Amino acid sequence: MQVQRFPVIYLTGAPATGKSTVSAALATRLPGLLVFAYSKELRKFAERRTGLSMSEDDIRRMSGAVITPEDVQGLDLELAELAAKRRETGPMIIDSHAVTKESYGFRVTSFGPKTLLALAPDCIVCLYTDPDVACQRIADDPRGRPKISPLEAGMHTQLQCSVAIEYGILLAKPVYFIDSSGPLEGVVDAVANKARLS
Repeated sequence: MQVQRFPVIYLTGAPATGKSTVSAALATRLPGLLVFAYSKELRKFAERRTGLSMSEDDIRRMSGAVITPEDVQGLDLELAELAAKRRETGPMIIDSHAVTKESYGFRVTSFGPKTLLALAPDCIVCLYTDPDVACQRIADDPRGRPKISPLEAGMHTQLQCSVAIEYGILLAKPVYFIDSSGPLEGVVDAVANKARLS
């Protein structure tokens, strides 16, 4: 008898591409779906280490000033263990982005090869949107995200897409790039379809 293995999906994209919104919509549509919001879990991990109380906005705003490489490595270990367990109980989305905007430019804090192989996502879905749309979304609802120019928004997306492609190559798994500038329902349908969650 073959044991059912549920999918683990890596959902990524630059800020303001709609990862959290799409993840929440998928979780509503599929009650058994677990969404691992990396930035939220990283905040909790850093709070345990520092004893400080931080909001998600604080993490987005101060990123490199508060989050250490050790925080990222520690959370990655917890995530790999959780993903292995979830494969036996229900589908999981990892909502994360390796590229962050810092005061000096950009920083990439990607999964190491061992962590990536331990996570072994079944596919990678990368959301993107027009740089002007991303800038407007951030201006309308900053949530701790730094104000950026269209050039920076485009650069952020290109860097995040590069990480997604590299993950796909290392894992020999498909990478899907989905334009998230359209209506939410259509974006959610596309992600569910490509991730085989529908």
